[in-house]
Amino acid sequence: MPTRSAPNGHRARRSPHRKTLAWLSGLAVVAAAAVIPFTASGAEGGSDYVALGDSYSAGTGADPYLSNSATIPPVDTLTVNAPPASVNHSDNCQRSEKAYSALLAKENGGPNGFLGGYTFAACAGAVTQDVRDRQLAALNDQTDVVTLTIGGNDVKFADAMKICVISPDITGACQLALNESLSIMENQLQPRLEATYNDILGAAANLTTMVVIGYPELFDLDGACTVLEDVFNPSEAVRAEMNRAAAQLNQVIKDAVSAVGSTKVRFLNPQPAYAGHEICSAESFLTEPVDTPAIGDSYHPNAKGHVELKQLVLRVLRT
Repeated sequence: MPTRSAPNGHRARRSPHRKTLAWLSGLAVVAAAAVIPFTASGAEGGSDYVALGDSYSAGTGADPYLSNSATIPPVDTLTVNAPPASVNHSDNCQRSEKAYSALLAKENGGPNGFLGGYTFAACAGAVTQDVRDRQLAALNDQTDVVTLTIGGNDVKFADAMKICVISPDITGACQLALNESLSIMENQLQPRLEATYNDILGAAANLTTMVVIGYPELFDLDGACTVLEDVFNPSEAVRAEMNRAAAQLNQVIKDAVSAVGSTKVRFLNPQPAYAGHEICSAESFLTEPVDTPAIGDSYHPNAKGHVELKQLVLRVLRT
């Protein structure tokens, strides 16, 4: 079925009076500044949603992956826009139909949903500069909702993880990689994030809300690891260090959101929902090295993890 699109790939700007509380009618009304209004009128008046960010938003870890020129198929009254070519900073962005944004779009893009348009512009490996230089092309004055994960690659978190898997003790190369990651996190990341959020706000003049999602802790330190998990993952000391680094990363992201000072920008911490579902738990929301031959796919949300992220984002949009 062909992708629905309007001239120039966008629909005519909807009257703001049509984007009201139709789908929230059963909820208690709170202060207007805290309410994110949506409509259930589909493509004619539904919200335009753009998913930006890195591998955690693209869907790495929840294969199979779409080609860079592909996107999810249209759903009912949902207009699905192909991502602009500029968002692809690599040959394989690893976008997946199992990613949280795709699930959110497919489940809420029907005639009873609140979304009228969806653009899947996240790309694995993206850093803040990639969002600013490339992914902003997916935004315009019709964009109502943006979701975003970014910052992990800026601090070389994945690089440190790979090194620490090979050198599993807090010594030598692993410690140096962790130290570099923490140094960037403490001294460089927050201004990069603030600039990115402000650029998004500038590129989407009529944005209603931007959900900035943090990163989960990777390991269940109290879990019962299998023999394979112990072999393929770093040592217990490294696991604890990586969890502390993930918590610190989320604090920097949260501080950047606060510093921007816009009620449109909201931070979502997935760590409480992922607690007890990290690697070495009975039901992990993360792809483990033992589950995939591609180390780059490891330590990312799996299909279950993206279902949980979808639910978390939906709760933010409803409050």
